[in-house]
Amino acid sequence: MNKESFCETVARRAGRIMVKYFYEEKRVDWKDDHTPVTVADRRINQHVISMVDEYYPEADVLGEEQSSVDQSSEEVWVCDPIDGTTPFSHGIPTATFSLAHVVGGDVVTAVIYDPWEDRLYYASQGSGTVVNGEPVSVNDKDGVGDAVFGLEASASSPYSVGGVDERLDDNGGNVVRLMSSNYTSMLIASGELAGIVYAGDKPFDGAAVKLVVEEAGGRVTDIYGEEQRYDKSLRGYVASNGLVHDELLDFITG
Repeated sequence: MNKESFCETVARRAGRIMVKYFYEEKRVDWKDDHTPVTVADRRINQHVISMVDEYYPEADVLGEEQSSVDQSSEEVWVCDPIDGTTPFSHGIPTATFSLAHVVGGDVVTAVIYDPWEDRLYYASQGSGTVVNGEPVSVNDKDGVGDAVFGLEASASSPYSVGGVDERLDDNGGNVVRLMSSNYTSMLIASGELAGIVYAGDKPFDGAAVKLVVEEAGGRVTDIYGEEQRYDKSLRGYVASNGLVHDELLDFITG
């Protein structure tokens, strides 16, 4: 099985699990970091580990709910089984599955899957981003005015991006909080949104975003405008169509 087929197979199976539990059982437990987790999160994460063990036994798995890192490999599959567990557990279908193949800290292959609309975003280095096989690209908004942006930040976020929403609003931008950075970022890749500011540090929230957005013609950096590894804790990130990227970075620094 080649890498594209592997990613699609894993993602679609994950999507079926997600949809099944969305309609049948959404019991929520709370982790030590005060974020929610469901049975579906855990089942999907285990599904990914099993598939990687079968097809890529030399690689580690870094998952939000469970990891398999016995080999401390430079080759890691970074997985968010359900990005958007809070909306998922409240009956709001804006959650996604994401998986990224990271080698030496660089993302080489990635998939983000929206099972509600059956939109599978796949990207590999140098080959562009496709949705269900059709190429997509970021939009050409060259200013904040009239553009739509995502913001994923809270009082407990490890990085401060306070005031970004007000600055966007003051400059004519529109801000949405979908509570799924991968869902928001896939919309950037297909041109619906212009950018997102993410104030967290979880690699599962950014690894697939890095490649899916950049292969669609956009740009992704940490919140300081620098490159970073995607198999370790992140320094937040800004993902954009590229044209508004520096403006977003300026809004962070004030």
